[in-house]
Amino acid sequence: MNRILLLLLPCVLLAQIPDPVGSGGASSAVTVAALPTAATAVVGLIYRWTGATSINSCPAAGAAGSGGSAVALCVTHDGTAWQAVIEGGTDGSVTIGSTLSAGKVQTKLPETGLLADYQLLEGAGTTVADSSGNAAAGTFLAGANAPTWLSGGGVRCGASAVSGISLPSSVNVWRTFMAAVYPTTVAVTAPTNQPTRQTVMYATPSSAIGIYSPGIAHPNFANYYGMSIVRGSNGIVFDRSDTLTVGPHILTWQLGSASDSTLDTMYADGVPASTYTSAQGTSAGLTDAGVTWQLCGGTGNASNFFNGKIYRAAMWSGFLTATQVAAATEAMRLDLRQQGVGLASAQNTSSTPQLIAVGDSITSAGTGGTPYTSQLTGLVGTWTITNFGVNGEHIDGMIGQAPDREDLKWSPVAAQNVIIFLGGANDTGGAVYTDAQLASRVCVYAQQRRARGYRGKLLVGTNLSKTGAESHREALNTYIRRQWQGCGWDGVADFAEDPNLGADGAYANTTYFNVDGLHPKTAGYALMGAIAARSVNAAFSSVSATEPTLVTGTTYTILDADLFTRIDSTANNVTVTLPTCIGTSFRRSIKRADASANAVTVAAAGSELIDGSASITIAARGSVLLAPIADVPATAGCHWEAVP
Repeated sequence: MNRILLLLLPCVLLAQIPDPVGSGGASSAVTVAALPTAATAVVGLIYRWTGATSINSCPAAGAAGSGGSAVALCVTHDGTAWQAVIEGGTDGSVTIGSTLSAGKVQTKLPETGLLADYQLLEGAGTTVADSSGNAAAGTFLAGANAPTWLSGGGVRCGASAVSGISLPSSVNVWRTFMAAVYPTTVAVTAPTNQPTRQTVMYATPSSAIGIYSPGIAHPNFANYYGMSIVRGSNGIVFDRSDTLTVGPHILTWQLGSASDSTLDTMYADGVPASTYTSAQGTSAGLTDAGVTWQLCGGTGNASNFFNGKIYRAAMWSGFLTATQVAAATEAMRLDLRQQGVGLASAQNTSSTPQLIAVGDSITSAGTGGTPYTSQLTGLVGTWTITNFGVNGEHIDGMIGQAPDREDLKWSPVAAQNVIIFLGGANDTGGAVYTDAQLASRVCVYAQQRRARGYRGKLLVGTNLSKTGAESHREALNTYIRRQWQGCGWDGVADFAEDPNLGADGAYANTTYFNVDGLHPKTAGYALMGAIAARSVNAAFSSVSATEPTLVTGTTYTILDADLFTRIDSTANNVTVTLPTCIGTSFRRSIKRADASANAVTVAAAGSELIDGSASITIAARGSVLLAPIADVPATAGCHWEAVP
């Protein structure tokens, strides 16, 4: 059943259907009889009954209704039945079957303190109308500095050069600014470590409201952007820490003031930011007289102009409440839906297997080096690899972003999907969670994916050596190793089992770690990549107890995916060598099928041990189940043990 969201406006009742399909634009008038029965044919269109209509429902074409309403919006309910939304009133009476028209219904924003409302529907010319009634029209900059109109509503900023829309001085007293935006690119330039800011609105000469890329140059940062306020002539930059998935969003910037005890606040899609990079200040006053505000960034900020689309923008003189921001966001959301702009990306439908890495700067390689996702040595198969690492990200941020990010990136039609989750570097030893509580948050991520219908493998990573927090990250890793199955994970990518990555003090080894004592170098990421590849290979093993890998030759090295091995030593002695136990949580079942006098030996790789020995033997028709066991956290490493 489609969910109906109602927004009450004078004389018109609006019906909104989530995730519209179809053009959402105007169409020629049709009658009830002509409406199709398939729900997908009308979802996204708003049908408004015209004339003095009196109905209680939308029954079959031609049936008469009774009641008292001048306006009704009709939408499909289940593909065969019609459901009407009726606004009360007594404006006459006609018979159902009157003409319906499909078109754009104007939405209204909170009116108290509304300075300007730029719906950007003109489509031509150089004047941007203000629908607030305050005569605060904007004007395109001249020549090459003019933005371009978009078909169906909105403007394209910065397509080839800096562009802007000059706004009148009457808007300078704004405290709340909201815009529906879609950045085309948000990039940074190496080798700087500072985010590049794009100003959605700029005040000549000293203030900016905008978005930014969250870190140094790296291909992964094309996936994200944040929000920022540059506070007047003092140049103080105030950013929200939690980043946004690139795509269309409705963003709100608010300027706090000591006079009413408010603080600078930012919202994305009606939800306030959870954290900021610095203390929330009071920026009201950066809009004082003497400045000229320009949408798109304007010529006063030529190096950081906005490159993207703006669909609607509005300003208020007051500091809107959270409820008012949410209501205004929904009004703009309806506008975007009618223009065919969805605020959520579509589900991935690629048939190519998807490997998705989630984490912080250790996943993104945010301080330099080649990330582990680009060094998956030995990975079997062809994969589309997506790195969703975010500099400075916390586990709660990963949980919060997942529904609009990896939940849409995995593909229901692909044969294989895997998410590798590595979080905690920015949380361990913090004041928010104890080690046990942090481990429970790691569980929540896996449980959330399952509850939301994810069909694929989930691998959880262990945390690397970290200066000043060894005991906390070791405690988290211990919880992960003990609890992963109960939490819904399919396996552990145990990065910390490699002594070069996970032993106490490993962070001081500059062969594998940067001098910050936290982030690996390319060589360290290569070790992580090999562990991740082995874990993925094992997770998608095609062998089973009924269809094991068969070994008859004198020697065989067990592969990552050989979770079940059957040995026939009738013709000769057989020695099989286990893969390294480092980084894997997958057990190995080895069965001897014959009763000959020949010897069957299982050897560990390198200097690793099996129950304290370099090798073990399997008796006639015997079997063994071997589990990889992590050594003590201080030294890292691992060994194999026979388990029941």
